[in-house]
Amino acid sequence: MSCGSDLKSTLYIDGKTCKTCKTTNMYLNCHSYYSLRYGTMSVEQLADQALSAGCDAIALTDINNSTGIPEFAGECARKGLRPVA
Repeated sequence: MSCGSDLKSTLYIDGKTCKTCKTTNMYLNCHSYYSLRYGTMSVEQLADQALSAGCDAIALTDINNSTGIPEFAGECARKGLRPVA
Protein backbone atom coordinates (compact mmCIF):
# COMPACT_ATOMS: atom_id res chain seq x y z
CA MET A 1 0.00 0.00 0.00
CA SER A 2 1.46 3.36 -0.93
CA CYS A 3 1.01 6.33 1.41
CA GLY A 4 1.46 10.03 0.86
CA SER A 5 0.79 9.84 -2.86
CA ASP A 6 -0.55 13.40 -2.84
CA LEU A 7 3.02 14.57 -2.20
CA LYS A 8 4.54 12.02 -4.59
CA SER A 9 6.49 10.49 -1.73
CA THR A 10 8.02 7.05 -1.74
CA LEU A 11 6.58 5.66 1.48
CA TYR A 12 5.54 2.03 1.59
CA ILE A 13 3.78 0.20 4.39
CA ASP A 14 2.43 -3.33 4.72
CA GLY A 15 -0.47 -2.56 7.07
CA LYS A 16 0.23 -5.46 9.47
CA THR A 17 1.49 -5.95 13.02
CA CYS A 18 4.44 -8.27 13.64
CA LYS A 19 3.28 -11.30 15.66
CA THR A 20 6.78 -11.99 17.01
CA CYS A 21 7.84 -8.63 18.43
CA LYS A 22 4.39 -6.96 18.61
CA THR A 23 5.65 -3.83 16.85
CA THR A 24 3.56 -1.89 14.43
CA ASN A 25 4.28 -0.89 10.87
CA MET A 26 7.59 0.58 9.76
CA TYR A 27 8.38 2.58 6.66
CA LEU A 28 11.45 1.00 5.08
CA ASN A 29 11.83 2.99 1.86
CA CYS A 30 11.63 6.72 2.54
CA HIS A 31 13.26 9.43 0.48
CA SER A 32 13.28 12.97 1.82
CA TYR A 33 13.92 16.12 -0.16
CA TYR A 34 17.61 15.45 0.39
CA SER A 35 17.24 12.82 -2.39
CA LEU A 36 17.17 15.17 -5.33
CA ARG A 37 14.56 14.16 -7.93
CA TYR A 38 13.34 11.24 -5.75
CA GLY A 39 11.63 12.71 -2.68
CA THR A 40 9.64 15.83 -1.91
CA MET A 41 8.88 15.47 1.80
CA SER A 42 10.86 17.02 4.62
CA VAL A 43 12.05 14.74 7.41
CA GLU A 44 9.44 16.38 9.66
CA GLN A 45 6.70 15.42 7.19
CA LEU A 46 8.07 11.87 6.99
CA ALA A 47 7.97 11.55 10.79
CA ASP A 48 4.45 12.97 10.94
CA GLN A 49 3.30 10.53 8.24
CA ALA A 50 4.80 7.60 10.15
CA LEU A 51 3.11 8.68 13.38
CA SER A 52 -0.26 9.09 11.70
CA ALA A 53 0.04 5.55 10.33
CA GLY A 54 0.83 4.16 13.78
CA CYS A 55 4.46 3.33 13.12
CA ASP A 56 7.04 3.19 15.88
CA ALA A 57 10.07 3.33 13.57
CA ILE A 58 11.00 4.79 10.20
CA ALA A 59 13.96 4.34 7.87
CA LEU A 60 15.56 7.09 5.79
CA THR A 61 16.95 5.76 2.51
CA ASP A 62 18.01 8.91 0.68
CA ILE A 63 19.87 8.35 -2.57
CA ASN A 64 23.47 9.50 -3.16
CA ASN A 65 23.89 11.41 0.09
CA SER A 66 23.48 11.22 3.83
CA THR A 67 23.20 14.89 4.70
CA GLY A 68 19.67 14.51 6.07
CA ILE A 69 20.54 11.92 8.73
CA PRO A 70 21.27 14.34 11.62
CA GLU A 71 18.02 16.23 11.04
CA PHE A 72 16.15 12.93 10.60
CA ALA A 73 17.51 11.45 13.84
CA GLY A 74 16.66 14.61 15.77
CA GLU A 75 13.14 14.77 14.38
CA CYS A 76 12.53 11.10 15.18
CA ALA A 77 13.76 11.64 18.75
CA ARG A 78 11.39 14.60 19.17
CA LYS A 79 8.44 12.56 17.89
CA GLY A 80 9.26 9.35 19.79
CA LEU A 81 10.12 7.28 16.70
CA ARG A 82 13.06 4.91 16.28
CA PRO A 83 15.20 6.14 13.36
CA VAL A 84 16.85 3.70 10.97
CA ALA A 85 19.43 5.28 8.69
